[in-house]
Amino acid sequence: MKLTTKGRYAARAMLELTKNTTGNPLQLKEIAQRQDISVKYLERIMTKMASAGLVSSLRGLHGGFTLAKTPEEIKLLDILTAADESIIPVDCVVKEGRCGNETTCVMNRVWSGLYINIKNYLTSISLKDLMTMELENL
Repeated sequence: MKLTTKGRYAARAMLELTKNTTGNPLQLKEIAQRQDISVKYLERIMTKMASAGLVSSLRGLHGGFTLAKTPEEIKLLDILTAADESIIPVDCVVKEGRCGNETTCVMNRVWSGLYINIKNYLTSISLKDLMTMELENL
């Protein structure tokens, strides 16, 4: 598993929204500037976050983005999945019949265990947890 910039930037942008305690939507250009991400690239990412129901967007002069759920409800796995990231180490883990040896291949068990651990780990981390981690680093 290797995350692309899309997944990493999505996580950073979502964390930026979590930091916004004003209650007002955060404009795309503000998020982009704070996180040093291209506005155009971030726009595509935030469209994916909105499609996944993770953010709400408001158009207009005072528009922008807000979290659509509480920080406790949004897991890192949700963000990465919405950004089209794959956490699957090898195809045979989730696609039966891929190699024909799934039931007898010891490596399939190893890769499946790795996949389960990655999935559980990313599901165990919420945006609230990320905020706590960030505050501990200050």
